[in-house]
Amino acid sequence: MANPEELLRLAEKVEGAKGADRDLDAEVMFDVFARPVGKAPDGGPTGYVSIGSGSASWAFGMRFPGKDRAWVKAARKEAGGETLVIDRDGAIVLMNSLRIPPLTSSLDAVTAHIREKLPVRGEYLLLGAIEGRDRRAPEQNIWDALPRFLLSAFLRSLATQEKKHGG
Repeated sequence: MANPEELLRLAEKVEGAKGADRDLDAEVMFDVFARPVGKAPDGGPTGYVSIGSGSASWAFGMRFPGKDRAWVKAARKEAGGETLVIDRDGAIVLMNSLRIPPLTSSLDAVTAHIREKLPVRGEYLLLGAIEGRDRRAPEQNIWDALPRFLLSAFLRSLATQEKKHGG
């Protein structure tokens, strides 16, 4: 899991989102659930597995050191494959979109992950997300924006938990 400061930066990014964002969904899933595996020639991991996200898989993300976003997207598009990429660990990471739920647009997806990671505090996060709506993005429709507000509250709670318990 990402460190508390990274989780708080991600929460701010989620709060600033204007709508559903698959790249942001991938960033959240990576920072909360990805675990590195293998060792690439540059010293970083070769890829990532998803641990504890309800969809344990070796095919969560593949790292492409030395390649840029445009190269990875073009190569994958040509092959008819995944094109959801993020920047992590000093390289482009190709994410498996089948393992990335629509967190920024679906209450069901967000609440499923809250129940798993923070089962006792989930209802408090929902209330906090609704209360926080007025000070974060009053121009947005509450029902459309609620998944993002709840996701932000989830990330902030994880950051607090990490600070207190160190993982």
